[in-house]
Amino acid sequence: LGGTTIVSGELAAQSGLVVSANILKAVGTSTSQFGQSTPVYISNTGGVNITKTTSSTTSTTGALTVTGGVGIAENANIGGTLTVADATTLNDNVSVADAKTFTVGTGATALGGALTVTGVTTLNDDVSVAAGKTFTVGNGATTLGGTLDANSTADIADTLTLSKATGDGLNVIA
Repeated sequence: LGGTTIVSGELAAQSGLVVSANILKAVGTSTSQFGQSTPVYISNTGGVNITKTTSSTTSTTGALTVTGGVGIAENANIGGTLTVADATTLNDNVSVADAKTFTVGTGATALGGALTVTGVTTLNDDVSVAAGKTFTVGNGATTLGGTLDANSTADIADTLTLSKATGDGLNVIA
């Protein structure tokens, strides 16, 4: 055939079909190949396989780039780093596996509900409790490594023990 061929119905081939120097090629009865050096395979039984291994460093680089949005109805498994460049909404629980670390950047972090922490927690800066709110510590012993400064009323419901490890006595001002 020379020139343009227009097929108005179905085009069928008994074995392989090659279009424009291997840009599109049927491979067997259930797979189509697009491209030559790093082809993309589309199978009617196994999905899409992209054989190119280009790493992604931006939203416009990598083996697969998508200009519009992406909808994924099932799980997504990512073997490398996930970088999100804009606001992110997570509509369900977030789990951090094993002994991994969940790090939040240097800006303010707001939580809309209760924060429950299981295990040792280290706070490396000031902790503020809003006016009219209560900071509650469980039933175990609580140790402060520095000064406890109560600028208002301190209600002690049980025993209060005051002691001074070194120096000249303990000052209690009424």
